[in-house]
Amino acid sequence: MKTLIVGAGLAGLVCARELQAAGDEVSLIDKGRGYGGRLSSRRREGLSFDHGAPELHLRPEDLAETDVLAEWRPEGGPARLVATPRQNELLKHLGAGLAVEHGARALAVAGRPGEWWVRTDQGERGPAERVVVAVPAPQAVPLLAQAAPQLSERVAQASYAPCWTLLYAPAADAEVPAWERHEPDSGPLSLVIAEQSKPGRGPEPRYVAHATTEWARAHLEDSADEVQAALLAALAEVWGGALPEPRYAAAHRWRYARVAQPLGEPCLYVPERGVGVCGDYCLGPDAGHAWASGLALAERLRG
Repeated sequence: MKTLIVGAGLAGLVCARELQAAGDEVSLIDKGRGYGGRLSSRRREGLSFDHGAPELHLRPEDLAETDVLAEWRPEGGPARLVATPRQNELLKHLGAGLAVEHGARALAVAGRPGEWWVRTDQGERGPAERVVVAVPAPQAVPLLAQAAPQLSERVAQASYAPCWTLLYAPAADAEVPAWERHEPDSGPLSLVIAEQSKPGRGPEPRYVAHATTEWARAHLEDSADEVQAALLAALAEVWGGALPEPRYAAAHRWRYARVAQPLGEPCLYVPERGVGVCGDYCLGPDAGHAWASGLALAERLRG
């Protein structure tokens, strides 16, 4: 059985691994130049920033074969799970041994049951007997419109909250606050993380600051420069004084940062069409939800 999966994020990779282990021929396509999505890490000025999901919420049983995860205990607080040396290392680990094509943006799923094709900006991919769409719900809706309109309509019921994220690195010799993870009580920022405090990241000071959902919604269409200036000012207040001159600073917009309204079921599959979907939006906002969704769809496909 040949299965083509659109999306090489956590849900798509977990689904692919399970299917391949069961003997299926599986291939994946993803629009990104490399592994990332909401587990993205950015490298600039010799530094790395986990500017996507700051932590991983996974079950112990999910991690039996994974050796890239570590516990992080900021300021002696509860243990938090991160991948090392960057968050996207988990996706690289899961993708090892799979046929993954990066840099191909899916435009539509076309064909008929038993012979599906995915039209991409790099040409058609397929045929495959089954197709799985494992991308954020707003991107999945148009892809499914022809192949499985009932799935397209159902997926459209999921919703996301946006986020603006600030990346900031002061000079290496700058004086920095003692805290490692800080949740401001007020203002535009909801969470600030000292990246250097995470395991395996190196000592160079750098910070990732996430805006509140309310602030991000209000400023969603602002320019990156405007948002960067506003969030640097907000970080200065959290910092307790003027920020050191930045070695690097940037703002990144996540339109689909966190699931706000999940579908409430692990996955969706239309067996007579051979078309299925999985993703965190099926169950909830965390990495564990994406993992569980990918597993659930693989089980459905194996029958």
